[in-house]
Amino acid sequence: MRFFHIIFAEKSYINSFHWVHEFCLVQNFPSLKSLPLKVELNKFEKFTIVYIGSITERRGVVDLLDAVSDLQNSGLDVSLILIGKDNLKKSAKLTELIKIRDIKNIDYMGYLPLIEVQQIISKSHLGYAVLHRVPNYIDSYPTKIFEYMGCGIPFITSDFLS
Repeated sequence: MRFFHIIFAEKSYINSFHWVHEFCLVQNFPSLKSLPLKVELNKFEKFTIVYIGSITERRGVVDLLDAVSDLQNSGLDVSLILIGKDNLKKSAKLTELIKIRDIKNIDYMGYLPLIEVQQIISKSHLGYAVLHRVPNYIDSYPTKIFEYMGCGIPFITSDFLS
């Protein structure tokens, strides 16, 4: 690799490839031009949590399903919207995890065009980005938190500083 020009998507990758001397850092932040011009004030009627991105255990989606199940079992009327590809292992497919937890008011939307994703985020009440503490995530910035901020919603995210 030392003979090639390399593009790193995260600063932390540079430390992992110390022998690479010619590189460019291009972090995966959303373009300001792609973010909504105004914050949506008309929210979904029901309190809605949104998750965007690859649906995996390491990205905390199973934990999110557990949390939503606990909230609903406590009598809170919450909805969940999942946007992204289901990359869970075959033994833990999304539909089965939802069925086992008896989660109501959940909408799995798969991939959507960016403008539709932003409209859904903007109308939601809370974004979710709690990644597991695995080496690839500790020093990375989940792009979804910038998209949540750009759409004007609060979010819950990992705290790897502690």
